Amino acid sequence: MENNNRTKPPAISSKDYIEKRLGTALSNIRQKLIKPYLQLENEEARKQFESEHPELQEILQIVNWIDEKNLSPHLINARQIKIWMETMQTNKPPRLRCEDKEEQRLGTALQSIRRRLINPYLQLESEDEKIQFEDEHPELQEVLQIVNGIDEKNISPRLDKAIQIQKWMKEHSTTKPPSAASRDDEERKLGLALTDIRRKLIKPYMLLQTEEEKMQFEDEHPEIHNVNSIINEIDRNNISPNLANIREVKTWMDERKTTKPPTSNSKDDEEKRLGGALKRIRQGLVKPYLQLETDEGRLQYEEEHPELQEVLEIVNWIDENNISPYLVNARLIKEWVKKQTEQHLPRRSRNIEGEEKELAKKLGNIRQDLIKPYMALQTEEERTSYREQHPELDEVMSIISELDIQCGNKKQQELAILIRQDLEKRKALQEARKLEQEYEKQLSARETKDMQEQGVDFNE
Repeated sequence: MENNNRTKPPAISSKDYIEKRLGTALSNIRQKLIKPYLQLENEEARKQFESEHPELQEILQIVNWIDEKNLSPHLINARQIKIWMETMQTNKPPRLRCEDKEEQRLGTALQSIRRRLINPYLQLESEDEKIQFEDEHPELQEVLQIVNGIDEKNISPRLDKAIQIQKWMKEHSTTKPPSAASRDDEERKLGLALTDIRRKLIKPYMLLQTEEEKMQFEDEHPEIHNVNSIINEIDRNNISPNLANIREVKTWMDERKTTKPPTSNSKDDEEKRLGGALKRIRQGLVKPYLQLETDEGRLQYEEEHPELQEVLEIVNWIDENNISPYLVNARLIKEWVKKQTEQHLPRRSRNIEGEEKELAKKLGNIRQDLIKPYMALQTEEERTSYREQHPELDEVMSIISELDIQCGNKKQQELAILIRQDLEKRKALQEARKLEQEYEKQLSARETKDMQEQGVDFNE
């Protein structure tokens, strides 16, 4: 640096061989010597490290000289924030909204540090990405140390609970998170805290659509990325079979560059396995959720199935990229009818032109090729198999039957009534099964409770 009259340290990405070699050496020094030292939490550990690395102080002196000559605004501001808090003798970080101009400036700087430096780093998933980021931001470790120190003294209740949950799991040598239904007081409290974190912090953040909304949420909840990082680690170590399978399905489709999901009817064993898994996910996880009618019911289901949102995201992606032509055309017909001042169905292909003629043909194809073969089936087993092969069938039949009841001819109206009866019968059957499962669940819980009560014979 002195020979080249520059304050910028050598870069790993340089095309000059010597500079690239020295840049790599500096990166290794930061990663393998300085970073482990700065992460030590007590004086005794630091002294032990220094005794094992007698070269450390001179290296630190040179690296600090490099950094002093090449200080980033983030590091300057982080140091000023630390000095301000020590001077004010407070554990509270500077606020964004206050009358004091200096505090306001430092509060804005802290927001910028979190938003532009720390949060992007915490969101990285691979070690290679993190190392590259650290190479590009040599100030990161010192800034992290300062900001972590601030957060440790001013820790949010939810981050504190997330840390407690993680600690509890390590102490109990388990990958299963604490359950809110546990009889153990400590586990139950942590399970309820985990539910609260998912419902009131992580879920609202994940549902935000725009970067502006996310940035505002991060400003109001600076703990979000630290908490999210802990919860993601919990979920990664406690992955459900449904989530593991849907990720495999997505990978299988990506590798084959196809929008067609694997089918359980395939002769290929791998595709057949994944097709069967996808079918079970739709039937056993997604469908019961979509049938829930209350927000309370959905919230409880989401708590019982923390993998649900990611599974839904992938299943929706599959469906959006693989939507049946019958369903596309049924929706087009429904929209067309809505736009007409006199509602009527395009039921003839003669004496009509343009869009109406095209939709009439599509409607004919839906009736002939999708609905008619289904209605001709005699057994429930055959119909169930047909519905599995055509997951769009219920929505298509619902659209067409509704239009036919409103404005179809006599024969179409009669068929629409039969279709409605079929849909309602299956809905009633599903409701009955749901009630039966709920009853069995309640009965089982009651029997267990009775068995626990001394002197009570539940068989009586």
